[in-house]
Amino acid sequence: SPGGVGRDCVDSIRTGDHLAVCLAPAATIMKQYLKTFMTKESLRQFIRVGLVGGVNTIVDFGIFNILLLVLPDERWEASVAVSLSYIGATAFSYILNRRWTFELDGSWGSGRETGAFYVVNTLALAATLAIVEGAQVLWGPLTVLQLNLAKFAAVVVVLFPKYAGYRDLVFRRSIDKERRS
Repeated sequence: SPGGVGRDCVDSIRTGDHLAVCLAPAATIMKQYLKTFMTKESLRQFIRVGLVGGVNTIVDFGIFNILLLVLPDERWEASVAVSLSYIGATAFSYILNRRWTFELDGSWGSGRETGAFYVVNTLALAATLAIVEGAQVLWGPLTVLQLNLAKFAAVVVVLFPKYAGYRDLVFRRSIDKERRS
């Protein structure tokens, strides 16, 4: 693009200063995006996502520990328990976040919204599994307490990315639609 970011990057490569010039627009965009989290509404939503997450974590951990008790003692038992508890708790989380956190009418939104919620949570599940499995690889077979600690660490790691995904990918259209009406 003449005179735009692309041209600036090409010109700066010739002078050897391409990194600073090419990354400056991205840094500006990121800074503006991060500022959107510094509002009262975003703080309230983040707190509510955290509270819903707390209740949801109790549900998730309850299912997880019941499954640990009933599943055969195999290497993959933790992954199966994490996956099944996460899937069950996700429907609970969707309804609470939609109705209470983002104050949207109805328990269920569009198929696109519901699908996006499950995509965000599937990515969070992948991160959770990586953390739990990574802990087992690093420290060997873990006790039930250690598995719970690894899973709790994963909950902490994925909280903010999940909130951003809910706000900006999952519920954005519904929020904008209700504001217009």
